[in-house]
Amino acid sequence: MTPRSEDAPDALPLPATSDVVAAWPQGPQQLFLLLHGADQRPADWLPLAQAIAHHFPQGLVAALATPAALLHGSDGVPTHMPAAVEALHQRVRHWQTHASLGFERTALITEGIAASTALRAVMHHADLCARLFAVGGQLDGYAALISDQTSLHWLHGADDAGIPPVRARETVQQLQALDVDVTLDILPGNCTASAPALQQRVLALLQGHVPRRLWREALASAGTLEDDCPTSGANKTSRH
Repeated sequence: MTPRSEDAPDALPLPATSDVVAAWPQGPQQLFLLLHGADQRPADWLPLAQAIAHHFPQGLVAALATPAALLHGSDGVPTHMPAAVEALHQRVRHWQTHASLGFERTALITEGIAASTALRAVMHHADLCARLFAVGGQLDGYAALISDQTSLHWLHGADDAGIPPVRARETVQQLQALDVDVTLDILPGNCTASAPALQQRVLALLQGHVPRRLWREALASAGTLEDDCPTSGANKTSRH
């Protein structure tokens, strides 16, 4: 049975029966939401969800049934993007309300068409999440400023046929020019929910990536020039 937050308003429905909750500790301190792409289901994300729950025992971790508005489209992009963006935003806000946690404690892990939607959503809603993992998403010709409260982690498979990695590199370069806190990882093979390389990289970023705004705040307090800031993975493109 899916647990219910005691603080959740009665007007909000319980999580959908198709959502898979990997962990819901009492008084969670972090919120991890995983959204699958087309032709997938929440259970496909369960191994990663369980790994996150293991490493973050105070986290509420759930693999969600991606809203239908996100799943109808072509070439990895919803047919009606504005409606898809709002559906994603509402779903995330719903869970944040249930968990009594704000965007600053929320991490989204998204794949495919859900990732493409999330990339646009985070540009429209500064209060969406603190970390966005976009696996195999695309944002061609749409790069825009993202709040410095959000770190964007873009992951692609070297062998992904639908969206060549070169397109992700080009868009990430555009985002870097806008001073967005973004990382890009090109992983071997196909970047799928069950790929060990993907799971390892997501966990490594969750545990080791320091948001650039925190570096800047620390450097400003210390009176250090920003050029002295270690990369720590921020605005760094890597290949694994």
